[in-house]
Amino acid sequence: MKKKIVLMFLAIMLVSSLFLSACNQEEIQDTEEGVVTVGLIDSYRDLDYYNSQFELFALQYPNVELEFVSAIQDNRRYRYIDDEEEVDKTEAVRQMLNGDNPPDVLYINRGNGEDIEILQELINEGYFLSLQSFIEEDEMDMSAFVPSVITSLKELGNGELYTLAPSFESEALIYNSDIFDEAGVSYPEDGMTWDEIFNLASQVSAYFQNDERLIYGFSFDEYFWNSDLFESAMTYSAQLELPLMDENEEQLLINNEQWIDTFRTMMKLQEEGVLPNRDDSELFESQDYNDFYDDELFMSGRTAMMLAPSYYLNELIFSLENANEGELENFNWNVVTYPVHAEAPEVGSDMDFNQLMAISTTAQNVDGAWDLVSFINGDKYAKIKSRSNSDLMSRIAYISQQDGYDVNMEAFTNAAASVVIGSSRNMDWEIENIGSDLIRFVEQEKLTLEEAFAKWEELGNEMLKLQKENPDEDTWELYDEIYQSLWEQYGQ
Repeated sequence: MKKKIVLMFLAIMLVSSLFLSACNQEEIQDTEEGVVTVGLIDSYRDLDYYNSQFELFALQYPNVELEFVSAIQDNRRYRYIDDEEEVDKTEAVRQMLNGDNPPDVLYINRGNGEDIEILQELINEGYFLSLQSFIEEDEMDMSAFVPSVITSLKELGNGELYTLAPSFESEALIYNSDIFDEAGVSYPEDGMTWDEIFNLASQVSAYFQNDERLIYGFSFDEYFWNSDLFESAMTYSAQLELPLMDENEEQLLINNEQWIDTFRTMMKLQEEGVLPNRDDSELFESQDYNDFYDDELFMSGRTAMMLAPSYYLNELIFSLENANEGELENFNWNVVTYPVHAEAPEVGSDMDFNQLMAISTTAQNVDGAWDLVSFINGDKYAKIKSRSNSDLMSRIAYISQQDGYDVNMEAFTNAAASVVIGSSRNMDWEIENIGSDLIRFVEQEKLTLEEAFAKWEELGNEMLKLQKENPDEDTWELYDEIYQSLWEQYGQ
């Protein structure tokens, strides 16, 4: 415990010294006073955690007190471990914003999925102020930000900026150039379509087809045992935003040629050895690799290309530089933009934002709220955080090059590669599981793709109907009966 306290103290001292060295003492805003209330959607973390997110602001504005309020009072670390009634998070945030002590700022630590949808819905309902007038008054230089970050954030407000985020994560395509050189295949390039990438992957895997080494052309996932046809197809089709169900969530819309063709494409690539296949497990395990990296496809040199989040670069460099002798062989690599579909070239990978903040229309301290938002998204904050943050900074000047590596970092920020927020996968996990199992039965040649999608539609619609008719019943119990009948029919 004593060691942990010392390390925490040292970390705080380091951040403080970095901050104080980045500005003159007279720049400290010791004349500003007041309280800025920060609203959280839920409070499953300790208050100390949230205070630590704003420690640099506290140094800049020592006389400003930050007060935290939460729409959902939940101090459990793991929220969904019991059968408590599910909370309507959007309505809870509405009540907080309309309450007697409304927050000045809504804060979202990790902006993806459900929380982003809540923010977007409430922006459209008029709960937050446009930031344009604040930006103009402060003469904030918006050209200093990654264009795709601002474009994506404006999508939340129908073209107007209501929120800012100091850092983000996105994905790109990482490739092993040594494998391409050995196979005599040209490297992937920025702006390539999925078809072009799969063509290169097919050439690579064909070259190594008779090689004793097991080398795939492409992988959707870092780990072999995560290789899953269903997940691959869902990732591949995400940019097309194919509808999964109708607006009333009463009917699945997956039993059509467009959806079936997506899975057919993945099956063909898997059968040709372009994509990893868990049915290759015996051959995969027979390969002589170090146990620690055995399941890791890219680091172990067993895939030529892979989709990689921005933070993966740090993991890769650390592993290659610190692996014990004989564990990993160093190799040349680089990144290019996330593949796009020819019919939707403007839509690339998801972009996940960190520390999103929006100023409430009911804010009692609007000026203080903007001080907080502008500081966290300011140059000084970015400069300091870029030295220790594994995420990408939203300010262009602080997207740091990897030391000693000539990496195409623009692949993560290219406007055509990062303009989608969140995910179109709004289907209940139980219904997705039904589809996943049916696709597995297709791989086992117990069903055709057409039969699997017809069955998925039938059982999924049955599940949706049961949920509508039994809103208070545990969905797991409804799902279990359907799931058991499915396995009794095809799982033997």
